[in-house]
Amino acid sequence: MKTKFNLTSIGLKIVATLLFLALTVLTIVLIIFRSQIPWYVIIISAIIMFIFFGICYIFFFNRIVIDTEKKIVSIRSLKLKKINFDSILRVEVEKSNSINPQKYCFVLFRLKDNEHYKTSGFSSIGKKGVKITEEIVLEINKTLNNC
Repeated sequence: MKTKFNLTSIGLKIVATLLFLALTVLTIVLIIFRSQIPWYVIIISAIIMFIFFGICYIFFFNRIVIDTEKKIVSIRSLKLKKINFDSILRVEVEKSNSINPQKYCFVLFRLKDNEHYKTSGFSSIGKKGVKITEEIVLEINKTLNNC
């Protein structure tokens, strides 16, 4: 059975998608009226549009998946990282390197070979990110202890 923990709120996904769509429309309008608008404005608009597409990609695929059948934890942020249950020592919330420890945090996977893997915590528009990340880490630890 797979358990998925999304690390981005629905509100943040909606805002990023709306901004991407607005920039896409703006870029199309600029291309339509290209004879009246300098070329560098169109290029800057297109670059910003592609940056927001990348942000949307990260927001939609930023998650932790626990596969209890294969005994693997899959962490997807910019790239996919798979960790076996046996190599995980513990999972914890880290706030030490955070800009604002009440709003931003990281999920830290401590491994048995003195290595660690860190990914971003829950991202949201409000200030509930750390609290939701702590709940996610509790669920991850419960799932790892039950298997």
